[in-house]
Amino acid sequence: MRLLPATGTTVVVTVSGALTARTWPLLRELLRPLQVRYVVLAAADLSACDHVARAGLAATHDLLAARGGRLLIADARAAMADVQRLIDESRMSPSQVCASAHEALLATDVTLDGFLLPDLPLPPVPARRHLRLV
Repeated sequence: MRLLPATGTTVVVTVSGALTARTWPLLRELLRPLQVRYVVLAAADLSACDHVARAGLAATHDLLAARGGRLLIADARAAMADVQRLIDESRMSPSQVCASAHEALLATDVTLDGFLLPDLPLPPVPARRHLRLV
Protein backbone atom coordinates (compact mmCIF):
# COMPACT_ATOMS: atom_id res chain seq x y z
CA MET A 1 0.00 0.00 0.00
CA ARG A 2 1.17 3.48 -0.81
CA LEU A 3 -0.44 6.80 0.04
CA LEU A 4 -0.07 9.72 -2.36
CA PRO A 5 -1.53 13.03 -1.16
CA ALA A 6 -3.12 14.90 -4.06
CA THR A 7 -4.51 17.90 -2.14
CA GLY A 8 -5.17 18.68 1.50
CA THR A 9 -8.49 16.87 1.24
CA THR A 10 -7.76 14.14 -1.33
CA VAL A 11 -5.44 11.13 -1.19
CA VAL A 12 -4.72 8.32 -3.61
CA VAL A 13 -4.00 4.93 -2.08
CA THR A 14 -2.38 2.37 -4.36
CA VAL A 15 -2.97 -1.22 -3.34
CA SER A 16 -1.65 -4.50 -4.64
CA GLY A 17 -2.39 -8.10 -3.78
CA ALA A 18 -5.51 -8.84 -1.77
CA LEU A 19 -7.43 -6.75 0.74
CA THR A 20 -8.40 -9.26 3.40
CA ALA A 21 -9.06 -9.49 7.12
CA ARG A 22 -5.27 -9.48 7.56
CA THR A 23 -4.47 -6.51 5.31
CA TRP A 24 -7.54 -4.32 5.81
CA PRO A 25 -6.38 -3.11 9.28
CA LEU A 26 -3.20 -1.75 7.65
CA LEU A 27 -5.23 0.34 5.21
CA ARG A 28 -7.64 1.42 7.96
CA GLU A 29 -4.74 2.61 10.15
CA LEU A 30 -3.19 4.40 7.17
CA LEU A 31 -6.42 6.33 6.58
CA ARG A 32 -7.56 6.84 10.20
CA PRO A 33 -5.54 9.97 11.08
CA LEU A 34 -6.29 11.70 7.78
CA GLN A 35 -9.00 14.34 7.73
CA VAL A 36 -9.67 13.98 4.02
CA ARG A 37 -12.91 14.12 2.07
CA TYR A 38 -11.87 12.01 -0.91
CA VAL A 39 -10.00 8.72 -1.11
CA VAL A 40 -9.12 7.26 -4.50
CA LEU A 41 -8.31 3.57 -4.19
CA ALA A 42 -6.03 2.83 -7.16
CA ALA A 43 -6.78 -0.86 -7.53
CA ALA A 44 -5.10 -1.92 -10.78
CA ASP A 45 -3.00 -4.45 -8.87
CA LEU A 46 -5.72 -5.50 -6.42
CA SER A 47 -6.39 -9.21 -6.90
CA ALA A 48 -9.24 -9.71 -4.39
CA CYS A 49 -11.23 -8.02 -1.67
CA ASP A 50 -12.85 -10.22 0.99
CA HIS A 51 -15.99 -9.49 3.02
CA VAL A 52 -14.04 -7.89 5.90
CA ALA A 53 -12.30 -5.46 3.55
CA ARG A 54 -15.57 -4.77 1.70
CA ALA A 55 -17.25 -3.90 5.03
CA GLY A 56 -14.31 -1.67 5.91
CA LEU A 57 -14.42 0.10 2.55
CA ALA A 58 -18.17 0.60 2.95
CA ALA A 59 -17.57 2.14 6.40
CA THR A 60 -14.87 4.37 4.92
CA HIS A 61 -17.31 5.46 2.24
CA ASP A 62 -19.92 6.31 4.90
CA LEU A 63 -17.37 8.34 6.88
CA LEU A 64 -16.27 10.26 3.78
CA ALA A 65 -19.90 10.84 2.73
CA ALA A 66 -20.59 12.36 6.15
CA ARG A 67 -17.76 14.82 5.40
CA GLY A 68 -19.22 15.65 2.00
CA GLY A 69 -16.76 13.44 0.14
CA ARG A 70 -16.59 9.94 -1.27
CA LEU A 71 -14.51 6.83 -1.81
CA LEU A 72 -13.64 6.21 -5.45
CA ILE A 73 -12.24 2.94 -6.76
CA ALA A 74 -10.06 3.20 -9.85
CA ASP A 75 -9.02 0.55 -12.36
CA ALA A 76 -10.12 -2.54 -10.39
CA ARG A 77 -9.44 -5.09 -13.12
CA ALA A 78 -8.89 -8.43 -11.39
CA ALA A 79 -11.01 -7.56 -8.34
CA MET A 80 -13.99 -6.20 -10.30
CA ALA A 81 -16.37 -8.93 -9.06
CA ASP A 82 -15.43 -8.08 -5.46
CA VAL A 83 -15.88 -4.37 -6.16
CA GLN A 84 -19.33 -5.09 -7.61
CA ARG A 85 -20.20 -6.98 -4.40
CA LEU A 86 -19.04 -3.93 -2.41
CA ILE A 87 -21.39 -1.71 -4.42
CA ASP A 88 -24.27 -4.16 -3.94
CA GLU A 89 -23.66 -4.48 -0.18
CA SER A 90 -23.22 -0.77 0.58
CA ARG A 91 -24.63 2.65 -0.18
CA MET A 92 -21.91 3.23 -2.76
CA SER A 93 -22.90 4.13 -6.28
CA PRO A 94 -21.63 2.45 -9.47
CA SER A 95 -20.42 5.94 -10.47
CA GLN A 96 -17.76 5.60 -7.77
CA VAL A 97 -16.00 2.91 -9.82
CA CYS A 98 -13.76 4.61 -12.38
CA ALA A 99 -11.72 3.33 -15.29
CA SER A 100 -8.55 5.15 -14.17
CA ALA A 101 -7.14 7.12 -11.25
CA HIS A 102 -7.26 10.27 -13.35
CA GLU A 103 -10.96 9.76 -14.03
CA ALA A 104 -11.51 9.25 -10.30
CA LEU A 105 -9.56 12.40 -9.47
CA LEU A 106 -11.86 14.39 -11.75
CA ALA A 107 -14.69 13.49 -9.32
CA THR A 108 -12.77 15.09 -6.42
CA ASP A 109 -11.48 18.56 -5.65
CA VAL A 110 -8.27 17.97 -7.63
CA THR A 111 -7.67 19.99 -10.77
CA LEU A 112 -5.46 18.20 -13.24
CA ASP A 113 -4.03 21.26 -15.00
CA GLY A 114 -0.31 20.63 -14.92
CA PHE A 115 -0.72 17.83 -12.39
CA LEU A 116 0.37 14.26 -13.04
CA LEU A 117 0.66 11.50 -10.46
CA PRO A 118 4.10 9.93 -10.87
CA ASP A 119 2.93 6.33 -10.45
CA LEU A 120 -0.35 6.65 -12.32
CA PRO A 121 0.23 7.41 -15.99
CA LEU A 122 -2.36 9.14 -18.10
CA PRO A 123 -4.49 6.93 -20.33
CA PRO A 124 -2.88 6.36 -23.74
CA VAL A 125 -3.44 9.05 -26.31
CA PRO A 126 -5.28 7.77 -29.38
CA ALA A 127 -3.05 7.44 -32.42
CA ARG A 128 -3.40 10.28 -34.85
CA ARG A 129 -3.91 9.53 -38.48
CA HIS A 130 -2.53 11.90 -41.03
CA LEU A 131 -4.12 12.28 -44.40
CA ARG A 132 -1.72 12.36 -47.24
CA LEU A 133 -2.51 15.19 -49.57
CA VAL A 134 -1.76 14.47 -53.19
